[in-house]
Amino acid sequence: MSATETNDSSFKRIKVSRSQTPLENASELDLSQYRVNMNKFNIGSKHPLGIMPKGNYFMSVSGSTDSVNKFKEERLKNMGYLANWNFEQIIDFVKNYIDDPRTLLNLQACSRMFYGILHEEDIWRNLYMKEYEFLEETNKKTGNESTVITPFKQLGASDKWLGSWRRTLLNILSEEEEAMIQSKNLIFSDNLFRPFQNKSTDYKKIFKSIIDLEKINQKHCHNSNLLFNIERFTEDFLNDQNIFNSKYFDNPFILQNTLPENAFKLDKIDSLLEILSPESQFRQETVKWPLEQYIQYFYNNSDESPLYLFDCNKKLLNKLNQSFKKPKYSELDFFDLFKETRPDYLWIIAGPGNSGSTFHKDPNSTSAWNQLLSGMKLWIMLPPDISPPGVIADSEEENVTAPLSLSEWVNSGFFNDCIKLCQQNTKDKKYCLIGCTFPGETIYVPSNWWHSVINIEDSIAMTGNFVPQENLFKVLNFFKNKKLQISGFHLKNLLNSMSLFYNENKEKLESFSNVDFKDTNLEKANQKFIQFINSSKLIVMLNNLDDEDCGVLEDISNNILNEIPIYEYFIVLIYSNENYHSYLKTSLKQLNELEFANNKDNTNIKVRDSKIWTELTKNDDSKKTEQNGFKFNFLDEESFSEED
Repeated sequence: MSATETNDSSFKRIKVSRSQTPLENASELDLSQYRVNMNKFNIGSKHPLGIMPKGNYFMSVSGSTDSVNKFKEERLKNMGYLANWNFEQIIDFVKNYIDDPRTLLNLQACSRMFYGILHEEDIWRNLYMKEYEFLEETNKKTGNESTVITPFKQLGASDKWLGSWRRTLLNILSEEEEAMIQSKNLIFSDNLFRPFQNKSTDYKKIFKSIIDLEKINQKHCHNSNLLFNIERFTEDFLNDQNIFNSKYFDNPFILQNTLPENAFKLDKIDSLLEILSPESQFRQETVKWPLEQYIQYFYNNSDESPLYLFDCNKKLLNKLNQSFKKPKYSELDFFDLFKETRPDYLWIIAGPGNSGSTFHKDPNSTSAWNQLLSGMKLWIMLPPDISPPGVIADSEEENVTAPLSLSEWVNSGFFNDCIKLCQQNTKDKKYCLIGCTFPGETIYVPSNWWHSVINIEDSIAMTGNFVPQENLFKVLNFFKNKKLQISGFHLKNLLNSMSLFYNENKEKLESFSNVDFKDTNLEKANQKFIQFINSSKLIVMLNNLDDEDCGVLEDISNNILNEIPIYEYFIVLIYSNENYHSYLKTSLKQLNELEFANNKDNTNIKVRDSKIWTELTKNDDSKKTEQNGFKFNFLDEESFSEED
């Protein structure tokens, strides 16, 4: 086995090579070669309208009084009274108060500066999306959900994609050239320059070292370092379900050669048209476009964050069943017990290069597989207890905030922070794993693992969520203790299913006796389920609920999820099924242990007093001075006089 060593003043680090001696600790590896140097790749990026970063103002204008005065004169001439606003305030005003493309065009035509400020694609995309959401909500109320939506069609907007949001809304054909009016050192704004810089990011260049390494790993079906990359196997390795259940249910891995031999190859997005009609409608984040329209967008857009096709339309996906194959390790799936009411779980994903998904965990604490049909994906994965760099989540992980785009996340240095986390990996503890998948490979995403995915190339994939036996207790915990985060269930359908199940098993449920093992969770679940079915709540909900995904309920309606016994129903379903029944005892024991550990952690949290705060707010009666602490001027009722 060969290794290349580099001398360091304090220790030796081993560079990753094609064949690597297994290591116990990633600190022995030199991972600096995988860091991204954005300064190197952003040099020479010039905005087509001459817009420059805010820092350039200090180099180009602020050096002399004459330059500053001339800049102010030009700004006043171009913007009138709005010259008192900064560029960010103008953009916010436009996004909030201009609600049609013609008005926006007229404002853009006012001057050279307005042309540059309002040419930014995100402004036009925002206008399109706001109108689309309004029209979609209107169609839902009127029962016209299948109608193809064309925002501002009455104002002449195109029903086809014309290369940009601006051209589409103004119906400017792609062959019509526009005079790209230069700002001539008038616009210095990070908010306008940064999106251009981000969408110019070339992931193939900046991740070249990782891609080259992963191509070697793919070719030889192994890892070059065992600690940095995601483990790879042939599909035969996991033919035995016991191997998955005992060792790999909680660890990411990649299986090779997982596509069926006779699979219909989807080499590119156009291949879908050989199976599906151009009018087939898929969801692409906010919009739902015909396939033909999305393909036009797919090949010709300049978005910082390109729209990602992500859809679970069962009728359309059934037509694609010759193009993918579910992995064997996902065959035992406890969500199968919900039958036709199970949460949405099978999806097609397609996106152009530079698209992808920011850090997230899969819904309902499920595990997932992702089978790449074409293209190349970069995966960044972190275990549940490690917060991804640049991502902020509350304690319940109900609200997750992150940079607006993947490229912004990479350009801001957060990817390099992930490399630092990889440097902490040991054989027994992983802080971060990074790898690529290639066509025909299927990656496994364990329950509750954070993951972000970047499409290095135009990519198409199929993905599925499932509940393996070893992670069942995590899903039970999610249903029981994170009710407001449950998603994927269509509630009216689910309630009908509950009622039907009860009627078919009424005698068994009402004479329930858990003779196999005693567990209060099981007994309470059965009692609560029966009480709900026999209560008036069920009837009221069936009369008032629509069949929308519970994950998109309005906040004011979320308390509905607190009333519906999804957790209890799931437990009763498992206990009542002879094929799944035997797994419940262990899972409920694990659930009890998890809840006990979580409660213990919460009770051990101590708030440490701030010495500075205590000093500022202390009240020493022995010293009646004005300097004795400070007051908030809160008055009690007795402090008010009648005049007040």
